[in-house]
Amino acid sequence: MHLLPSHNTQHSPHLFFVLCCVVLCVVHWPGSGVLHTVHMRHHTDEYPTHALLSDTYRGEKGEFMYKIPLFGLAFVGGWLVLPSASVAFLFSFELAVLTTLSQVLHEAYHTKQLPWWVGTYKGGWRHKLFNKWRQQHFAHHRHTATNLTIGCVDL
Repeated sequence: MHLLPSHNTQHSPHLFFVLCCVVLCVVHWPGSGVLHTVHMRHHTDEYPTHALLSDTYRGEKGEFMYKIPLFGLAFVGGWLVLPSASVAFLFSFELAVLTTLSQVLHEAYHTKQLPWWVGTYKGGWRHKLFNKWRQQHFAHHRHTATNLTIGCVDL
């Protein structure tokens, strides 16, 4: 049984992935102005390569605000491009979930105290996976033009 039987939902993940790639490229491109400035402040001031961890998250809680216009465009673009309202709703839901997941993970990568859902057993699969993702994110801080990810999806 298909969630949306009268429409092909294959468009949604592909379009979503492409739009996520565009967002990442824009914030890392100096020509994007304030978007680049706000994002790079995170790399240079809040979490430079010699201080990637902190007791509490040092990022501005308002840093999420610069993402709103980009994801707003992706949201509207999805509704204009996708073949039906139900597929566009699915796309919008995916966008909201991944954006939230990405922010939660990102804050966890930079704090010393591991989140409860990672678990306390260092040999456990959740702990290993989280540390792998954290190290990938730290590699991005050392080389900002490489290792672009959203949440835990390598791009």
